[in-house]
Amino acid sequence: MITGIFVIIGGVQLALQNRLFSSDFGVSEKAWRTAAYTNASSAIEAVAQKIVLNPGWATTGETYVGHFPEGLAEVSVTQSGSFITLNAISEVESEQVQIEAIYRWTTDAFMPVAASSMGIYSNNLNFNISGSAFSISGYDYLTDGTINPDGTPVAGMSFNSQTSLDVVLAELNRNQQNNITGTGGSPSLELIDYNNSEFEQVVQLLVNQADYIYDFDFTAHGAGSLGTPESPKIIVVDGTLEVSNATGAGVLIIRENGQLDVRGNLDHYEGLIIVQGIARLVRGNIKVYGSMLFGGLDPELEIDIDLRGNVHIAYSSQALNNIEAKLSGRFDGHMMLLGIYQ
Repeated sequence: MITGIFVIIGGVQLALQNRLFSSDFGVSEKAWRTAAYTNASSAIEAVAQKIVLNPGWATTGETYVGHFPEGLAEVSVTQSGSFITLNAISEVESEQVQIEAIYRWTTDAFMPVAASSMGIYSNNLNFNISGSAFSISGYDYLTDGTINPDGTPVAGMSFNSQTSLDVVLAELNRNQQNNITGTGGSPSLELIDYNNSEFEQVVQLLVNQADYIYDFDFTAHGAGSLGTPESPKIIVVDGTLEVSNATGAGVLIIRENGQLDVRGNLDHYEGLIIVQGIARLVRGNIKVYGSMLFGGLDPELEIDIDLRGNVHIAYSSQALNNIEAKLSGRFDGHMMLLGIYQ
């Protein structure tokens, strides 16, 4: 991609030089302006390379200063979502040139596909549910608890195994079936094609970028103890994670030897919860905006779900998109040039 950037900038340089040499500028002014343009375009290329190597640098607010034989070029960086704007200014003698280059930052896929509010991708499921004080909704919600007017609904629950779908259906009474909503009516249960190998590969990418890895028992307590929407966390648990009056945002991964044990309130969680072991949602108020996924590489991986609390799991593209945008700088990416302006 960097090579493409250089070619495009070089083409603009050539066009500028042609215009300059057909203008009324004096020879010196033409040379100074051409040098200033060369400095500015070279500085933009250097900054684009810098961001590819260290994506977080785009958010620091620092100004890059490039030193060239004919003078300096300064580049300021602003980022809005996936869009990155580079503004370069270079002055040689009496001639000043300013160039603006706009890019889109794109990353390789690092978030598993969330095809429903709760996805179960294993043939080996133990599922227990009691009471009717729960909801699993595939209707697209905003994180304030209202329906996303621009959202697209998905299934309440999805499976890649008829066996597991039948296990869940057998556990649900008529009232409970009405609490699983989304596409296809109630209960919203959908059998889909889901690749466990690809799922596990993406999970491993997330594990490699984890903020915290707990291979021991850990208790999350307090607001933001599992991350915030502004600063989401990737947390990996290989022991028991006890949740007591906590909130969070990001990606929470419970590995095969781990257990998610919510005995107090998980008042508000935004993002993705991946369970490859045991999930006990048995007490308190539990609200998840995003998606919960169960499974791993082995399609026979034993999954245990005990759902008895006041549990509300709502699919939220807003939550998932925010987490993906905030975490994208940790993963390999590319600078896609959208345009250069002078």
